[in-house]
Amino acid sequence: MNKPKLGNFELCFDVENLEESVAFYKKLGFQIIKGAIEYGTVCMSNGDIRFTMFIENAIQEQFGTKFLLNFRGGDVQKNYEYLTKEGIKFEQSPKIYEDGVSIDAKLRDPNGNLIYLDTHPSER
Repeated sequence: MNKPKLGNFELCFDVENLEESVAFYKKLGFQIIKGAIEYGTVCMSNGDIRFTMFIENAIQEQFGTKFLLNFRGGDVQKNYEYLTKEGIKFEQSPKIYEDGVSIDAKLRDPNGNLIYLDTHPSER
């Protein structure tokens, strides 16, 4: 099997004030590419750099961490099979959601940082 293609990398983290954070990153040349302040999540990019900010403790509450290394759009099931054969242990094996298409899995690096693999229908 070929090496995994995890998908597009996106750092995700919580912020105390989303509106203030968006204004700050806009000054650094970033622009909103999806999400909105009123939805509590904003994805911003500047060239090849991309990240998503979440209001207050959304990442902490959902994942138990302040930030996560997110890989979006890859074939989660194939990556899981490959990485498992390579001896990587997953915290959560691939989980298919009610829509039958969205899928995610979780693992941690040797330092305990959460790595989240997910794919939604629009990313296939």
